[in-house]
Amino acid sequence: MAENYEKIKEAILNFSESKSSEIIERAMKLSETKFIENKKNINAEYRRLRKELDFELEKKRTKIYSKLEIEYEKEKRRIIEGYVTEILESLKNEIISLKKEKDKYTIIIQKQLSDSVKILSTTRIMVFHSPDDSDIFTDKFIKKFKSETGCVIEDHKDYPEIFGGVIVEDLNESGILFDNSLNSRLESIIPALRKEVSNLLEKEEKDE
Repeated sequence: MAENYEKIKEAILNFSESKSSEIIERAMKLSETKFIENKKNINAEYRRLRKELDFELEKKRTKIYSKLEIEYEKEKRRIIEGYVTEILESLKNEIISLKKEKDKYTIIIQKQLSDSVKILSTTRIMVFHSPDDSDIFTDKFIKKFKSETGCVIEDHKDYPEIFGGVIVEDLNESGILFDNSLNSRLESIIPALRKEVSNLLEKEEKDE
């Protein structure tokens, strides 16, 4: 499992649109073990709801069907959201642990900044980062970044709302921001991850 976490973590840190499906696929493999462990409980609950639904349909088909179907879908959504939250939290914790490897994490920050500058096509930026990352932005780091990219980091500030990565403001075009934080990278895969978890849950139900 630790090896799978490492692969998913690296995929998110090197995220691109073309790799989003790979991230989801690896996250799903990671979550599959948890699904197997809880399969009996999940399917038992679904069977109970279905039996209740079938029984009540015989008495009052239209009204009861609507009510119980809503309850069934609500329970399904609750289970899906629980798994999605658990997977994302696990990935977040693994990525945060990477920050202890300062040299490696500093390279990641530098790459995120370089990518942001290329997308913004700017030469002056303000950087917002996690409070834990302030010590990365030394004079040496800033000078090296300027020499390699031609872009000046005019200032940098703590931004407690993110746990890693950067949000970059283009100072040549006031008010233009590019969110390249690790928070946004995780959040970007939530819809597709939710869909994949739902598909896996439905497959488990059909296989029962």
